[in-house]
Amino acid sequence: FLESSVEQHIWMYEDMKKIDFETVIDWKQDQLMAKVAFPVKINSNRATYEVQFGTLERPTHSNTSWDAAKFEVCAHKYCDFAEYGYGVAMLNDCKYGHDIHEGVMRLTLLKSATYPNEKADRCVHEFTYSIAPHEGDYREAGIVQMAYDLNKPMTAVTLGAQEGKLADSYSLVSVSAPNVILETVKKAEDSDAMILRMYEAYNKKVNTTVTLGFAPKRVTLVDLMENEIEEIPVAGNNFKLPVKPFEIVTVKVQR
Repeated sequence: FLESSVEQHIWMYEDMKKIDFETVIDWKQDQLMAKVAFPVKINSNRATYEVQFGTLERPTHSNTSWDAAKFEVCAHKYCDFAEYGYGVAMLNDCKYGHDIHEGVMRLTLLKSATYPNEKADRCVHEFTYSIAPHEGDYREAGIVQMAYDLNKPMTAVTLGAQEGKLADSYSLVSVSAPNVILETVKKAEDSDAMILRMYEAYNKKVNTTVTLGFAPKRVTLVDLMENEIEEIPVAGNNFKLPVKPFEIVTVKVQR
């Protein structure tokens, strides 16, 4: 394309309802925006865009000046365009400019601005975006989980000989409700406790059960600064957690 080159590997799967576009672009153009577009037959005047710890809806029409000003919408890992019973999601692993108008879903791949960096985007870019038709809405189709799989794929690590017996299967922590996403597992800032940060992704209140791979000594609800709020009752390896729509919940686990 002009002085630039674009190489794509297109992946179709037997057991996943999506198509991946693994892309390498050696870009040499200035002030030229590159987008990918998917025309779809969806009848809806709104689309859903993922933001951190939730989603926002935006119009797909330009009836007012306010609507027209939203010619592009920022989203993180996915956007979804759906009518009753059917929809199409567009996933990505590092691109954030989206627009959906007149039945066309578009994703900005390169912007090529010349200010403040005169050679912005003039380099080799590697990224993957996906298109995923689905029944129902993004919740029923598991689009949130699919987007996480694209951005954080399973990795394998080779280890030498270890002491002790390796279990046939093991999970450090799991959450029973599909709409509660365990976003962060980390060491506490001021102790050796484990911090779990999760959020509700479907705008739905739920009571979920968190299962640990060990019996904790103490579990407490904390704020984002990890200050303790209240203790959570524990039964063996499990504790129950009520979560409000789009709520961020942080828990401290002491072993």
